[in-house]
Amino acid sequence: MKKKILIIVYIMIMIVCAKQALNYFYNDYVLDHYRDGDYSINDNLLLSANFIEPYIAHYNNGNIFYNNSLYEEAINEYREALKCTPIPEKRECSIRINLALAMLKTLGDDYSEPENIDDSLALLYEARDVLLEVGCASDDGDGHSWKAQKLKDDIDEMIEELEDIKDQEQETEPSDSSEASDGSGESSESGETGSSGGNTMPDPSDPVNPTTDPSETSDGGSDPSETSEPSETTEIWGSRPTETTTIEQFDENTMEQMQQAAQEAYLQRQQELEDYAEYDNYNYDYNGIW
Repeated sequence: MKKKILIIVYIMIMIVCAKQALNYFYNDYVLDHYRDGDYSINDNLLLSANFIEPYIAHYNNGNIFYNNSLYEEAINEYREALKCTPIPEKRECSIRINLALAMLKTLGDDYSEPENIDDSLALLYEARDVLLEVGCASDDGDGHSWKAQKLKDDIDEMIEELEDIKDQEQETEPSDSSEASDGSGESSESGETGSSGGNTMPDPSDPVNPTTDPSETSDGGSDPSETSEPSETTEIWGSRPTETTTIEQFDENTMEQMQQAAQEAYLQRQQELEDYAEYDNYNYDYNGIW
């Protein structure tokens, strides 16, 4: 009886050892391909019956998906890796950094368009929380991973840029409605002036019934020099009235400039994120097993 028990125990030990040997050598095989830029081999074989550092297989798969531009799949793998506890602090921060990077990669080029700002902000705040959750980064600037801290600070800048665009968009809405009401009032006033003026001739050197005084075109006290200059009238009496930049046109120009600036900032940020990826898109070897 004792002999049978010993045989069973021996077989179980051999199975466990064989499994861990497979984990080690297969993982090393995957790593070799990964370092050579071949992202076609994954760690799926190691996802089952992996009792020692199971997060590594998910993390490696996440990196492989990331380098194949499959960011949603990478996000899922990184999240699965975080469920495998315990994870050493340094390695958990690297998983969280790559998770945040993959989330940022899902932002489209039009992420700063007014109709996309709310969704973009929600994603940025979520990525930010991933870095803050276990102290890899902090609002005080003393997170225990400097790379996570810098990534969090860059995300904060992106959030601030989008919040500025959103605030500007909200400010333009009431100005558009007030412009419409002002326009109707000016029309009625110009009609009264025309009827009471009789045969009075307009001075050809001045704009006839200008839509808006250039000094009043900017909302919120903006520099009037930013508006387009009024076109010159011709020397012929009765020429078409000079048109100045309306508030609506000014707001449109401002929004275009802000969106262009945000797009440039986005491209610069993407380059910075690529630099981060170079720091953290490596895989971990199995350690502490042998």
